[in-house]
Amino acid sequence: MAIITADSGVNPLVINKERFIPALLNGYSVYLDGELTNEEILKRMKNGEEMTTSSPTYIMYEDMFSNLLKSDEDIIHLSMSSGISSGSYEMASLVARNISDKIKVIDTKQASVGGTLINEIANNLASKNLKTDEIIDVLENFKNRIETSFVVPDPSGFIRSGRDKSEVINRLKLTYVNFKMKRNYKFIVKFDNGNLCNNGNFKMKDDFFKYLLDGYLNNLDEYDQNYIVIGSVLEDKIKMEDMKKYIESYNYFKNIIIKNMPGVVATYGCNDLCGVSLVKKLK
Repeated sequence: MAIITADSGVNPLVINKERFIPALLNGYSVYLDGELTNEEILKRMKNGEEMTTSSPTYIMYEDMFSNLLKSDEDIIHLSMSSGISSGSYEMASLVARNISDKIKVIDTKQASVGGTLINEIANNLASKNLKTDEIIDVLENFKNRIETSFVVPDPSGFIRSGRDKSEVINRLKLTYVNFKMKRNYKFIVKFDNGNLCNNGNFKMKDDFFKYLLDGYLNNLDEYDQNYIVIGSVLEDKIKMEDMKKYIESYNYFKNIIIKNMPGVVATYGCNDLCGVSLVKKLK
């Protein structure tokens, strides 16, 4: 059985901490992702503390991989998308090359709810005792079919992060400047080949997450029934249990997973940021 590991592209609470590499949260001090709650991160930033994120260090990867290799199992490491954290993928790959060919690193092209989704798929495959190469083949296929979208009511943190490497972010900046005084404008951000990009904006005061979900629920024939993942920065701001019941009313998905977003998202997010991730069917 292959061992699945991951970094902050997956919620720290999803997996065994011995198999998790947390990103670093940098403010007045340096914290491991998971040491501060999202509430604390947002409170610190509201009080003027500038917070950023950085990739795990070489020694952090080396320590985790070395400890797990004692089991003599292969390791499949799920890296946060290189499109938003090239350092995480490159560092994991460097350590893998240096210490063992039993470590396989996958650039998931995902993070947050999308990272949770591919982690669920990976661990399900590993539990079936598939060969490492078989698991990797399936994951490489799945990652290209995962669709992940977010509603970002306040995109200023996303703009500050610079995670979008395309010209789309410039249009988002312009849109935000034009509409920032109208707080009922919401922005949709999604992954496109591993990069984050603006995917439109809309005017709505209430039920904005339901609006995002409806775009998928009205086209269910296009999506795999096994999984849908929903999550938010602060669950008390978005009633995720109500959204789960709403999804259940369609009687379609076998597994509806709710996971709060990790600190690396909160650092560039806002208290009512929320997202959804699911898998497109094979054509």
